[in-house]
Amino acid sequence: MSKEDRVRKRKRRKKFRIILISTILLYFLFRLMPTLYASGAKTFTVKRDSLKVSHKTQGIIFKNEKVYNSRNKGKINYFVSEGTKVSAGTKVVEVLNNDANELKKQLKKIDEKISKYKDANINKKLFDKDIKKTNEQINNLVNEIKDNIENNDYEKIVKLKQDLKNIIEKKNLISGDSTYLKEEINRLLENRKKLNEKITSINKGYYTKQSGIVSYNFDGLESIFNIENMLNITPDRFKILQLEKNKIRNSDNIEVGQPLFKVCDNFKWYIVTKLRSDSINFLKEGNNVDIHFLDENNYINAKVVNITSNKNEKVLVLEFDTYFYDYYDKRYVDIEIIEKNKQGLKIPKTSIALRDGRKGVFVNNMDNIIRFRPIKIISENAEYAIVDENYIELEINNEKKKLKSIVMYDEIVLHGDKVKESKVIN
Repeated sequence: MSKEDRVRKRKRRKKFRIILISTILLYFLFRLMPTLYASGAKTFTVKRDSLKVSHKTQGIIFKNEKVYNSRNKGKINYFVSEGTKVSAGTKVVEVLNNDANELKKQLKKIDEKISKYKDANINKKLFDKDIKKTNEQINNLVNEIKDNIENNDYEKIVKLKQDLKNIIEKKNLISGDSTYLKEEINRLLENRKKLNEKITSINKGYYTKQSGIVSYNFDGLESIFNIENMLNITPDRFKILQLEKNKIRNSDNIEVGQPLFKVCDNFKWYIVTKLRSDSINFLKEGNNVDIHFLDENNYINAKVVNITSNKNEKVLVLEFDTYFYDYYDKRYVDIEIIEKNKQGLKIPKTSIALRDGRKGVFVNNMDNIIRFRPIKIISENAEYAIVDENYIELEINNEKKKLKSIVMYDEIVLHGDKVKESKVIN
C-alpha cells in the first residue's frame, strides 16, 4: 500500500469518527432536551380543592310593603323605632295640627297641677308653720287693694286680685283643707278628660293593618317594584331605575299625602334579576339555588318561582324566607348565582393541552422528564378546572379504556401549549 493510500485511509477513518461522535452527541442532546425544558418551565403543584361556578349579576329586591300616607298636615310624633317588628293594630305615628299642639300644652299644665295637689294632700302637715306667714300676706294684699281702689288705680288692682287668689289657694293647700283639695283635683281631672276628648277628635293616629318591619326610608319605587308587578317583568322591561331616597324620620312637619312610614312583610321577599339565557340553562322553575350576596358575604338559599325569557336573555324571580332584616331597607343588590361547587384536583386551565384529540396536561415526573397525562374535567370556570384523579375511563376508538391520569402533588407544566410534541418522551 502506497503512502498516499495510507493517508487517504487515515482521513476516512478520522472523518468517520467525527461523524460517529457528532451523531452520538446529537442523540444525547435530543434525549436531554425535555430535561432541559423541564428544568426551566414553570410548574404548578396539583392539590385537591373545590371550584365554584357562578354567575354575577345585579338584582332588584321586591317586598310586600304597604306605604301609609298622611291624611292631614301638622307635627309628627313617633311611637315605633326604625326597623322594629310590629303586629297588626300597632300605633306607629300620630300627626297633630296646631290646635292639637296647643291643647297638648294645656293638658301638660293640668297634669302638673294635679301632681302638685296630690303631693300637697299627702304632705300638708309639713307646711302648717307657713299658715301664719300666709295670713299676713293675705292681709297686706287686702289693704293694698283697698288703697288702690281709693286711688282709682284699677290696672294694678287686677294684678293684686290675682296675687290674692294664688295666696289663698296656697293657704288652702297648707291648711289641711282636704275638701278643697279633693274638689280641685276632681275639677282638674274633669278638665283633663275634656281636653283628651278634644285632642282625640282632631288627632290623626296611624295604625298598622298588617304585621311586619317598620321603616321610615322611602326610595320612590315602592309602587313600581311591588309584588303585583313582579311576575310581569320581561327581559325587555327589566330596568335599574334611579332611587329617590327620602327619610321621613328626620322631618317634624308633615303635609297632606306625604308618606309617613311603611310596613314590610318579613316572611317572604324576592329578587328579580336578568342574565344571558345560556348562562342559566341549568335552572328550572321550582329549583332551589344558593345565592351569594357580595356586599354582605351572605349565602342564602332561594327558590326559583318564575322564569321569563326572550331570544337571548332570561329574567329570574327568586324567593327568600330568611335574612330579610339585612335587606328590608335595600332596593338593589349585587349577587352571585351559584351553579355548582365541585371538589377534585384543581388545575389552572392554562396547563391543559390537546394531544390526539384528548385533553391532558404535561407532568414533570421524578426522573425530570415531561410526560403527557390525559384528564377528565368535572367542572370548570374561566381560570381553573376540577379533574378526576389517578385512573380515568375514556373512550378510544369506540372502546372504553382506563388510562393513568394525574394524582395529588404532581408537578404539571403551567403553560401546556408551550410544550412541543417533539420534546415529549412517552
